[in-house]
Amino acid sequence: KTEDKEIAKIEEKKSEDKEAAQLEGKQKAEKSVKTNGNENKEEEKTISQEKDPQTNPSWKPIGTEQGAKPEMKFKEGTVDWSEMKKAISYAVDVPESQLIFDFIGNNGNNKAYGNVRDKQSNKKYKVNIDWVENQGWKPASVQVVK
Repeated sequence: KTEDKEIAKIEEKKSEDKEAAQLEGKQKAEKSVKTNGNENKEEEKTISQEKDPQTNPSWKPIGTEQGAKPEMKFKEGTVDWSEMKKAISYAVDVPESQLIFDFIGNNGNNKAYGNVRDKQSNKKYKVNIDWVENQGWKPASVQVVK
């Protein structure tokens, strides 16, 4: 009888040890997942932005046919679209024909931004432009992105 009790105790102890080891393994796995998640987020931040946005006090509005306020029509072929492209090109100092316009979108009240690429240098830019009443779009900042 005492032998049976001892065997039962040994079996119970083995079972407890096994459960503890499994739990410890799970916790380690969860920890490594959390650590990897944080590392990836840091990497994403460094990839998306290469330099701080640059401004240039000598930038002027590009002129407009639109009057006091822009149409804010983000559609190819409109006067507003054409003027936004002109302002973005002016900001990065690259001819429009040499740029690929990946995106032009709304950036708030009378503000827009464009994501463009230079076909020759392969540089990518994010350009913010602001509307100046009766004078047209004016570059606000240029940021080189990766």
